[in-house]
Amino acid sequence: MREANVSEEIARKHIRTTINDTWNKINHEFITQSPLLHPYVKYTVNTARVAHFIYKHGDGFGNQDRETRAQVLSKLIEPLKLN
Repeated sequence: MREANVSEEIARKHIRTTINDTWNKINHEFITQSPLLHPYVKYTVNTARVAHFIYKHGDGFGNQDRETRAQVLSKLIEPLKLN
């Protein structure tokens, strides 16, 4: 926002567009790669998925009491308690 001197709304739209474009590139590479490279591409895709998940609702590390904490608990911790 400061570098481009734009509003928060425009900056957020730019970030969403960048994220969508990057996911399109990642998915294209995943589909078109040689089967020999598939495990490495899959690892990269999963790493990107985790980063997207953690930061989707803001900073999932710095502000853990928000949505990210609830999501992690519901996906990872609570299912383990049932077993």
